[in-house]
Amino acid sequence: MTQQTVQHKKRHRIQVFDVVNVLIMFLVIVIMLYPFLNTIAVSFNDAQDTLRGGIGLWPRVFSLYSYQMVFKNPLMLTAAFNSVARTLLATVLSVFFASMIAYVLSRQELVGRKFITAYFVVTMYVSAGLIPTYFLIKSLGLLNNFLVYILPLLLFVGFFVFMMKRMGGSGGVGGIMGVGKSNARKHSQKDTG
Repeated sequence: MTQQTVQHKKRHRIQVFDVVNVLIMFLVIVIMLYPFLNTIAVSFNDAQDTLRGGIGLWPRVFSLYSYQMVFKNPLMLTAAFNSVARTLLATVLSVFFASMIAYVLSRQELVGRKFITAYFVVTMYVSAGLIPTYFLIKSLGLLNNFLVYILPLLLFVGFFVFMMKRMGGSGGVGGIMGVGKSNARKHSQKDTG
């Protein structure tokens, strides 16, 4: 085979790969977008007509009645505020706490660093579940209360402020896991006179 034939085959393989890749990506896009487009079409369709089924990407009988009913509800503004506030609060505080956790766990002298890291990794992937969380919120009296988003964050802030003070303020004696005062300096001064 000549060098031109090899280069031609390589170009041909790349073109076939590109075509297959584009087709697969297009299929993924259609599969991902269709449910959203269908939901939008159903929302703009007449409610009685929607019950017949068969709505695709476009509404059969165009109607704004569903949106009129939603925006007439006085709780809509409260729900929108709660969604935006929770999103902003969660984003800002998640970045802040992740930074604090990263700082604490980056310290090599942290006793139990592997255990704490494992704790965070496990709780990141395994949660107690929705029902126990609901019962906890209900027993604390925080149903329908915005404090349900704020109180856990305050507990985390308190915990990490405590951890950072324990790490930084001991001057290398005791550290984060130290309990009480160290008598090492007193004993060394008695021994040396």
